Amino acid sequence: MLSRFGLKEEPFKDNLDERFYFSTKQHERAYASMVYCITENEPAGIILGTSGVGKSLVSQRLLSTLDKDKTYIPIIVLIYPKMSKIALLREIYSQLGLPKLKSNPNTSDLLEPIHSHIIDQYKNGKRIALMMDESHFLNVSALHLIRTLTNIETAKEKLITSIFIAEQKFLKRLQYKTYDSLRGRIKIKAQLDPLDADET
Repeated sequence: MLSRFGLKEEPFKDNLDERFYFSTKQHERAYASMVYCITENEPAGIILGTSGVGKSLVSQRLLSTLDKDKTYIPIIVLIYPKMSKIALLREIYSQLGLPKLKSNPNTSDLLEPIHSHIIDQYKNGKRIALMMDESHFLNVSALHLIRTLTNIETAKEKLITSIFIAEQKFLKRLQYKTYDSLRGRIKIKAQLDPLDADET
C-alpha cells in the first residue's frame, strides 16, 4: 500500500508526529494566537475543536517552539476522565522537575512548592506555560485549581499562562456561573474546524 502511493511510512498513525503537521490558515492562526497569549503574559488561552482536527499537533508545535526560547518553560499535561485535583497537581509538579514528595501528598504539599517554583523561575527571567490537552475532562475542583494558579502574579504581570486544549463542549461548560472568574481570564480563543474541500 505504501509503495502504491509512493510513501515511505504510514502518515495516518494515531500518534503525534510533528513531521506530519499540515499547516492551514486556521492552524497558523491558532498557533500564532497561543504564542501571543503566552508572550504577552495573558493568564489563559484556549484552543477548541472536535477530535482529530489537529489541536494536539498545534500544542506540540508550541512546545517545540517555546523549548528553543529560554524565556519559557513549557509543559504539557494530558488530562484524562475523572482526573482528580491531586492527580493534576502531581502531574504539574512532576513536569516541573520538583523534588520527590512523600507518598500521599495533600493539596498544600503540592501547591506550595509549585507556587514557589513559579516565582523562583520568574526571578530567573523565566515563565511557565502550562498546556492541558483534553481539558474538557477537567472536573470542577481541577478547574478551580487552574484558576488559583492564574492568581500567581506581580503588580505588573501574571507569572504563568494556562492553555486549555479542548473539544467545543468545554466552552459551553464554562458558561456556568461557577466558572465566571476562570472564564474572565481566558483572553485568547482559537477555533479549529475540519479541512474544507480546497484544503483536503
